[in-house]
Amino acid sequence: MTPSSCAACGVIAAHGSVAYRFSLVVQGEQIQRPGGEPGGESAESLLAAMSAEGDWERYESDVHQSWEGLLCPSCRDELRTWLAGRQAE
Repeated sequence: MTPSSCAACGVIAAHGSVAYRFSLVVQGEQIQRPGGEPGGESAESLLAAMSAEGDWERYESDVHQSWEGLLCPSCRDELRTWLAGRQAE
């Protein structure tokens, strides 16, 4: 088995040390916020343009991203603290 490095800080985990495997998925949706410029494109015209362009893979990549890897204990703690702070907002 080869040594693995932390995806965040790059520290190489020694054999037998603790590391945390993670999978992070960010999913959202594209929306058009109300109150756009007068005379701007309507939601219907934007959807029609997207449909005509047909680049659905690009649209999906705009709203769906995922990462996988290993984290060292220190980076895992930092990530958990950051995520906990986000939930409190």
